[in-house]
Amino acid sequence: AADLISTGELWSHLRISGIEWVIGYSGAVVLGVLLGLAMGGWKPFTRLAGPYLWAVYAAPWVAFQPLFTVWFGYGPEAVVFLLATAAVFPILFNAAAGVEAVDLELTRCASVFGANTVNRVWRVVLPATTPFIFVGLRHGAVQATLGLLVGEIVGGSVGLGALISLKTAQFQVGAAFFLILIAVLFTSAFNQSLLALGRRVAPWYFEGVRT
Repeated sequence: AADLISTGELWSHLRISGIEWVIGYSGAVVLGVLLGLAMGGWKPFTRLAGPYLWAVYAAPWVAFQPLFTVWFGYGPEAVVFLLATAAVFPILFNAAAGVEAVDLELTRCASVFGANTVNRVWRVVLPATTPFIFVGLRHGAVQATLGLLVGEIVGGSVGLGALISLKTAQFQVGAAFFLILIAVLFTSAFNQSLLALGRRVAPWYFEGVRT
């Protein structure tokens, strides 16, 4: 572990993994929230796309790794798409569940007071859906890290996963466990940050959530 830090080998791989994680997870958040809101609030879209989305979700996302490697080659593109695929569905389906859980009486009351569709979504649907979205974000972050490591171990030559694979092949078990610990600590810290942000944005829901 000390050699990884002193030689700078760790930092170069962490930087690449960090860039891949941010790009893939950000894309999953945007796509997952938008599709989830559409799926939960627009019945034609749910009937049209819902069965296909559930079918893709039912497939193990690890199985897509060889396909992404064929399409994008060995490199960061395949890793980004794999981790985005792993992360998007928890976000999507939690957002959809949040919209479906909105009390219809609230939307009717908003309509009575003159709120148009945009105002109802902004002032009623989104606040009620926010706790569900944060739950999806936390689950998605874990899946994103798993997707990152699998993508780099199987189809990458650089990054934290590739470094874990290299150190394991060199029988440097201690270094490999140290790298795994870094991934665990990062994901745990990010999840706790999301929980703290959720308490600020939706305190009525996260008040009793401790972890």
